[in-house]
Amino acid sequence: MAIKTALIAKPLPTIMRMTRLILTFYRSFAFASLMITLSCLSIIYTWGLVTFTALFWFKIITLGLIFYYIHNVKKDDFYYYKNLGLSKKTLWFSTLTFDFILFLMLIIITLIVR
Repeated sequence: MAIKTALIAKPLPTIMRMTRLILTFYRSFAFASLMITLSCLSIIYTWGLVTFTALFWFKIITLGLIFYYIHNVKKDDFYYYKNLGLSKKTLWFSTLTFDFILFLMLIIITLIVR
């Protein structure tokens, strides 16, 4: 019975540690990404939903540019995360997904407020 309790209690600190590491990685490009998101929000607030398609692709392209920049400039930092058990795919998938969901949620809120 003690073994089962230990197995159940162990994943929570691991998940919290992984989340903290992913947020640390996200901080390396969060400012640029949030500035792009805020500029898109101001455009959609001014012009309305007609600009959504252009802003959607603008955000995708800028996320690609951020990916390229971080991947080339901070390539040695990935060893830190790999040694702590996080692969590049996990880092990129989780941060880019979080950033894009945040972008979509803020656009929805902006359209509601407008």
